[in-house]
Amino acid sequence: FMQFCEAANFVAIPTLYGGESAQDVADFVQYCNGSADTTWGWARITNGHPQAYNLKYIQLDNGKQSDSYCLSVANKATAIVCQWQGLSTR
Repeated sequence: FMQFCEAANFVAIPTLYGGESAQDVADFVQYCNGSADTTWGWARITNGHPQAYNLKYIQLDNGKQSDSYCLSVANKATAIVCQWQGLSTR
C-alpha cells in the first residue's frame, strides 16, 4: 500500500483496524518513518526501501462507539504520538 501510494504520488492514509494493539500501531509508524537506528526503520531498509515513507496520517478504525472502543483508540493514538511527533493529530 505504501509503495503503491508513493509510486502514484498519492498521500497514503492507511486505516488500522481494531485488531491491532497500541504496540502494533507504534511499530507500523516506526516502520514507515523510522531511521536506520530503530528496529522497524532498519527492517524497512532491509526490505528494500531505504527512504522513510514520510507517513503523515493514519485512520484509526471506524468501529462502533463504546467505552472500550474509545479507550482502545485513545491508547493507539497515544502510541502513535509517542512514536512519531510529525503525524497529524486531527
